[in-house]
Amino acid sequence: MTDRKPSLFMIVLMVLPAGIATVVGVSGLGGSPTAAIAAIGGLFYALVMLAGISGGFERSAVHPRDPEARRRFARNARALGIPIAEQVLATGRPATAVAVATSTACPLGLLINDRWGVSAFGNLDEPLCKPAADAIERLVRCSAPGAAPQVRCVCPRGGQTVTFALQAP
Repeated sequence: MTDRKPSLFMIVLMVLPAGIATVVGVSGLGGSPTAAIAAIGGLFYALVMLAGISGGFERSAVHPRDPEARRRFARNARALGIPIAEQVLATGRPATAVAVATSTACPLGLLINDRWGVSAFGNLDEPLCKPAADAIERLVRCSAPGAAPQVRCVCPRGGQTVTFALQAP
């Protein structure tokens, strides 16, 4: 998906047929069930087209390091009411966490094999939702070198889960 904004021409081209069908149906020009179906179809078409050209929620995982992706991630998290974190408690040793499993699609776009670096001071190299950051913090703080534990976070918006593991150095 690109971040290009649709042109005015594209918006008109997409919405015009829906507008015509809606006007015909609402104005009663048809006066029949066909006109009502055209109005409903026109409204549905307009909603689908507007959602499509506005971009909706885009894939927002922030890898590779892209400033626009960081802003999109934070914007999507705010829109969903999910707090974000850029830091966890310091452990004194750097680590890299990787998403190894998901139950269903994460609303913020976290995918299997997405990685987050954690500095010795607890700074995440990219922002992350608070539930995932908490899981990574538990993973980094509780794992012994050479162990292969996994920690799961649960999304507060729907119960989706993402499982994290430490990446081998």
